[in-house]
Amino acid sequence: MRDFLYPAGRVLQLAGIIVTFIDVVLFFVKTMTMMFLLKIFLFGVALFYSGYFLSGLGIPRPRPFEPENPRPPKKKS
Repeated sequence: MRDFLYPAGRVLQLAGIIVTFIDVVLFFVKTMTMMFLLKIFLFGVALFYSGYFLSGLGIPRPRPFEPENPRPPKKKS
């Protein structure tokens, strides 16, 4: 199940970005009302953040490798 959440979250993020971009393009159409544009914008933001939280529940991001006992650098003689 966790393997499905990360890609699904990324798809929702992409859909939210596309919807928000379409909203910006529709802003320049003179027949659009501001209330309609606001609803589309809020829908796009909601899509994006739902994808953001879903992708956080999915596959964990790899952590950088940190050795337990790092050796000091060798001195050149």
